[in-house]
Amino acid sequence: MLGLAVALALLTIFSLIIFFGVDSRGNRPWKQSTSSQFGFAISHSQSWSQSEDQSLFYLVNTKSKSKQFREYVTVTNLNPFGPSQNAKEIFEKVYTASDNSNVSNYFLKPQLTQSLETKIQNIIIDSQSAAKVSQDTTMPGPYYSSNIYILKGDKVWVIRLIASTKEELSADTQIFNSITATFKFTN
Repeated sequence: MLGLAVALALLTIFSLIIFFGVDSRGNRPWKQSTSSQFGFAISHSQSWSQSEDQSLFYLVNTKSKSKQFREYVTVTNLNPFGPSQNAKEIFEKVYTASDNSNVSNYFLKPQLTQSLETKIQNIIIDSQSAAKVSQDTTMPGPYYSSNIYILKGDKVWVIRLIASTKEELSADTQIFNSITATFKFTN
C-alpha cells in the first residue's frame, strides 16, 4: 500500500512538472531572456517581466510586496562612470580597491546626487572580471542597489538590482545572485 502511495505522489509531481510547468513546491521554472540588441542572455523567475529600450534591459519583479515601487534589475553597457571617462581604467581602480572600501570618488554623478558606493568583492561573471558594489542613494531617493560591474574588452557592463528599502534589497539578494549567475554574453 505504501508503494502505491509513493507511486501516486511521484506521478502527481511529474504531472505538475509536465503539464503545468511547476516544480514540486509549486514554483514555475525559470525562463531565459536573450537580448540581441545588447548581446547577452540571462535567466530569471517567470514572476519577473522583461523589457528593453535603447539603453537598458529591464527585469521587473511583478510580485513585489510594495505597490509604489517594484524592485527591478537592469543591464546596460553604457559607461557607468560618465561619458567622458575611460571606463576600463576606472573599472580597474574599483576592481583593485579593497573589499568593503568606499569607491564613490570613481563615479561621476550629477551635482544634486548624493550616494555612497562601497565595493563588496570581486567576482567572475561568464569568465569575465567583475566587481560587486553596493550603492545607497539619498538624493534622489532614497533607493538602494546592488551592482555588478563586468569588464568585457574595453566596455564595462552593469547588472543592477534596485529597491526602495534596504530590507527589500536584502530580501532580493539571493534571487539577484541567482540571476547574475546565469548571465552569458552571446557575441
